[in-house]
Amino acid sequence: MYLFNRSLPAIFETLERVTRDFEDFNSNYSFSGMSASPKINLYRGKEGLILTAKVPGVKADDLDISIVGQTVTIKGEYKEEKEKKKLKLHRQEIKRGSFTRTLELPFKVEIDKVDAEFNAGVLKITMPQADSDKPKKIVVKNK
Repeated sequence: MYLFNRSLPAIFETLERVTRDFEDFNSNYSFSGMSASPKINLYRGKEGLILTAKVPGVKADDLDISIVGQTVTIKGEYKEEKEKKKLKLHRQEIKRGSFTRTLELPFKVEIDKVDAEFNAGVLKITMPQADSDKPKKIVVKNK
């Protein structure tokens, strides 16, 4: 009984760690075959939203961004290097294939003023909030 009581906390610590690691992994990736959607951060500021997505190994020309209503969709493709196609794959951990990532935005954005930049494998999309969705101050008249 003493041995069981002593090892029980270690078992629970291991179980917590495995559960936490699985949740972290599961929240960051959604798989379709061997491809994985990029990790995304969405920031809200006074003027609107900034979305960043990590897409290492993807070229800017292979990205497609669309906004409809309050939904932004990022599509892209991780392409396999041509010279590596001739070789037989022994182990694969680098993602490849196409991906689609769709995210609901907290408000409408000015689509004509959306700006997208791509640098060192990070996509940055700046989306100003639509005037129609900005809070308006109502003046109360004294009668």
